Amino acid sequence: MRTVAPSTSARTERATTAAPPPAALAASYETVSSGTLTYRGAVVVSNTGGAQSDRWTLTITVPLLATVQGVEGPRPSQSGTAWSFSGSAVPAGGSTRVVFDVLLDVGSLLGATQPLSCRVAGEDCAGL
Repeated sequence: MRTVAPSTSARTERATTAAPPPAALAASYETVSSGTLTYRGAVVVSNTGGAQSDRWTLTITVPLLATVQGVEGPRPSQSGTAWSFSGSAVPAGGSTRVVFDVLLDVGSLLGATQPLSCRVAGEDCAGL
């Protein structure tokens, strides 16, 4: 009968850590207040991922001839009925808020209380 002696050489093991999950941006819309030809909206852009996001762009679409003003957050740019807000990075688990007033034209959707669409990072905003 043959006996095998246990190995005396040290085993080297490497500890590996998984990379944190990537940034995951999502947004939610809420109407803060509304009047006959105006409403104030707010969008919270959240990063639910494990890494800081890069810059982000939120785009809302409003009725024809409506204007966006009174913005709290990134300054918007307009292309037709689309208004875009570009912001800086959002840390993992963090969020940022954009607040804006929409002034409606009499011929547009009288009494509208939210944008026609709202998107960030290719995803629709919740609450719309």
